[in-house]
Amino acid sequence: MSKQAERVKFHPINEEAALFPKPMVPVLPVLSANSLFGGGTQSYRSRFFEGDALPVRRGRIGIVMALQAMGTGPGSAVLVPAYHCRSMIEPILWLGATVRFYKLKPNLEIDLEDVRHKLERSTKALLLVHFFGFPQPLALVRTLCSEHGIALIEDCAHAFFGESEGSPLGSVGDFSIASMPKFFPAVDGGILCPASRITGTLHSSGLFGQVKAAYEMVGLATRYNRLQVLGAMAGLAATIRQVLRSERATVTAAGSEPNIPSVDELMQCFNPEEIGLRATHASRLVTCWSGKAKNAERRRMHYRYLSEKLSGLPRTELVFPVLPPGVIPYMFPILLKAPARDFAPLKRLRVPIWRWEEIAYSECLVSQDYRMRLLQIPCHQGLCQSELDWMIARFREVLDSH
Repeated sequence: MSKQAERVKFHPINEEAALFPKPMVPVLPVLSANSLFGGGTQSYRSRFFEGDALPVRRGRIGIVMALQAMGTGPGSAVLVPAYHCRSMIEPILWLGATVRFYKLKPNLEIDLEDVRHKLERSTKALLLVHFFGFPQPLALVRTLCSEHGIALIEDCAHAFFGESEGSPLGSVGDFSIASMPKFFPAVDGGILCPASRITGTLHSSGLFGQVKAAYEMVGLATRYNRLQVLGAMAGLAATIRQVLRSERATVTAAGSEPNIPSVDELMQCFNPEEIGLRATHASRLVTCWSGKAKNAERRRMHYRYLSEKLSGLPRTELVFPVLPPGVIPYMFPILLKAPARDFAPLKRLRVPIWRWEEIAYSECLVSQDYRMRLLQIPCHQGLCQSELDWMIARFREVLDSH
């Protein structure tokens, strides 16, 4: 383990996490007939459907490939937000670079004054995250990066769609990345732009990987009753997935591919063996075939509905009460005022909520506070009205209690 990896210490995951039941409602989009093809009345732009978009295996792989393209390694530093998921950090640690966490404001906006204090000659890049689809002050960040000669990487994992100041999110950074599964019924897939700055070519997984992705997609859809006509295949899909897992475990035990560094014991999300792999055919197809306008419009509609129904709920606070024009949300974030009291009951009721418990320790008070308090509630296009109402009812059941 590198000295830099030792200096980054992550909070532990809630010990109860493995005991909570699976959510009643899918947290991310799953395959359904309604999720594919057209629909919607407006046109929504996305940087990640342009011709120079590279379909890598995952968003985190896009991050490491962008950093590699600019020569990041030991002796380099990368600025990242103090509020983050672990998969943002591990690619930087694997490269041997130094991670420097910058502070965020309560609305999750970058603290530019803190960034200026943390700039050093070794700073190679700044990773800018459009949290939950809400744009950061791009013009100001772009100016700061240009003045100091550092690269700007736009992390649009939460912002596949959306625009700021008339430009699609992802079009201002030197590099930008996005995530397919967060916005489409895909099980893998990230997008890295621009492809012209990446050397080498991507290669596809073999038949094993392609079939595994397709069955995972069908398995998730049948679990949540999205493809009733394929319900009879659910058992078959589960059986094949188990066989595939067993086969993969055997292959891993036998040894990794040649010339690929072994995964550091710290790495839980990042697998360097996926560098250079293309997103699977199944994930690319459902992303291509999904109704883009319908996707965006339903996300906005669901977000506004959740905001209306959850506003004023006891022991909670909304992070973004208003949904501005042009913002296509990834999730609906809400703050618990008493997480130790309310989080576990919600999980036991099978409410589909996430939180980033294992962020790294840092001096950012907002991020350390949000670690346990900020919940992510799905608002994706695949939700039906009854599922939205069910989630709202469970929140009221827990939060309206005294």
